[in-house]
Amino acid sequence: VNYIYGIGVDDEQFQGVTLSDGRVKVYHNGLPWIADKWYKEITINSTQFSRRPIGERTYEVMTTEGKKGLYISTVFPMRDPKQIIPAEFDMIRTTSMAIGVRKDGKSGLYSYEGKIIVPIEYSRIITGKKVIVVIKNEVEPWEDKYAIFGDKDIGLAALSSRKSEGIYGVYSYDGKHILEDIYVKIEEKSTG
Repeated sequence: VNYIYGIGVDDEQFQGVTLSDGRVKVYHNGLPWIADKWYKEITINSTQFSRRPIGERTYEVMTTEGKKGLYISTVFPMRDPKQIIPAEFDMIRTTSMAIGVRKDGKSGLYSYEGKIIVPIEYSRIITGKKVIVVIKNEVEPWEDKYAIFGDKDIGLAALSSRKSEGIYGVYSYDGKHILEDIYVKIEEKSTG
């Protein structure tokens, strides 16, 4: 062991141990807190999102190869964190509704329960309050598919002003593929 340090999160004290090669492990009350593995980096964050439980924390981990994963604890700090995203992604972003991941240039979404909502096969994902718009960069100019979707909060105005950038589809937050990935344009429906 090369280095021992303390981490304070909301008046809870964690102990960190760093090896001479830079790998770290976090302990709470003398027991491994994140996992029994060593990581290059561990970041503890409060989710602080509406619709997320009070006291919930996410624990982003990074392997020595630079891949990221995510643990979660809903009863902080009484319960051991559960791994919900395996440590194999290039990027992880948490939102109030889902967790965005990116691997080998493709994006997808996980739920906070660790279930895949959107498969990891899209160029871009846009999350709204009710639905998720997905985009694949595979434009076939002879296709003339067009969809109108009535979810005003989804932020498609910026998309409709641009040149077509790919094939669009729509998912729900429970993982249902509402509109197949065949549309070259999706537009918000005006409800009056």
